Amino acid sequence: MKFTFTCQNYRGLRNGDFSPEGVCALVGANGSGKSTLLAAFDFLRNLYLRPTTSAIFFDGGHWGLRNLCESEDDVVLTIMLDKVVWAVILRSGGESNEFYLDERLSDGGADFILDWSSLSHFQFRGLSHKRGESSSLKLAWEMSEELDEPKLKEMVQFVRSIRTYRHYSLYQLRENGSRVDADLYLSRRGENLFAILRNWRDRRDLKHAYDFVVEGLRAAFPDFFEDFEFYGDSQTIRARIFLKEIPEPMPLTFVPDGLLVAMAHLAAVAGSPGNSFIALDDFENFLHPFALRSLIESIRNWADHRNLCVVLATHSPVVLNQFRDDPKKVFVMEIDQRSRPTPLDCLRDPEWLSRFSLGDLYSDLEFGARLPSMESTSPSTSAAEKKP
Repeated sequence: MKFTFTCQNYRGLRNGDFSPEGVCALVGANGSGKSTLLAAFDFLRNLYLRPTTSAIFFDGGHWGLRNLCESEDDVVLTIMLDKVVWAVILRSGGESNEFYLDERLSDGGADFILDWSSLSHFQFRGLSHKRGESSSLKLAWEMSEELDEPKLKEMVQFVRSIRTYRHYSLYQLRENGSRVDADLYLSRRGENLFAILRNWRDRRDLKHAYDFVVEGLRAAFPDFFEDFEFYGDSQTIRARIFLKEIPEPMPLTFVPDGLLVAMAHLAAVAGSPGNSFIALDDFENFLHPFALRSLIESIRNWADHRNLCVVLATHSPVVLNQFRDDPKKVFVMEIDQRSRPTPLDCLRDPEWLSRFSLGDLYSDLEFGARLPSMESTSPSTSAAEKKP
């Protein structure tokens, strides 16, 4: 799945330009804007799902959304998908401290499907419609569901499928389990992990997703994990883990955090519909290097078959080393670049990169450094001297 995301003046990102495909890594120094970039995707999804005013204030309000260094300029977020462009513009009201939301959906840059026309109306296929509490994109989709609007449908499905994950609620899973419900997708904090796994297990059409999680855990923890089982009551689902060569299950109290994080990562990817975008922030947390390599391999196989874009935001040299043969899929939030992130093969010569471990180069500040002028004092200093 190919798409391009751009933003201007969104929080700490004056200019963002992002075109990931397949499984990619997103790296950069602390404070360089990795989480901010992913938050922009969250904002667009919320803007579609929630009332517009609620989505804006949920993300910090107009003043929390815009770049403080460009306080008079509009906040602009756009997604281009198969030549269709959805643009969201948050316009400042100047001294009145008000803001105005503008939306445009165009086909090939010329034929407008949807266009903002006034504070109270929007144009859809040449007809004026009253704006409501929902995004104009959502209103247009609701009006066209029975019409033949494949491009609009594709954009809506993509926006609705956006999911970013960070800081799973491990304590809640251990102590309280998951609430019984019919969820089929992992929530942002993963609180419903056990519920969706059991739901997948019990549905023939989704059993393959459950099997993917189990097999992925067995591959990542080959000397430890065997299987898990669910138990509970009418309101709560809990889980126990079976270990290799131990017949009795282990309660979650004694299960390592890394196993739960790996389970959540795999479930996040397995539950995503085809042609969608998933981001896993701080992907390496609690995980052993072998488990990281194994999880990336499992995620790549699943993503390739379902045309997913999976972004792994990371500081891990181990994760970066899995992209040595494909540096164009490493995106760097380089501080001195006007537009971020930048594909690694555009920052450094690919032939030069092939001589080194990407993880070592990143650790030694050859790219993604907070201070680009800092000289490396580690063994890869010789690499820096050869840098084109």
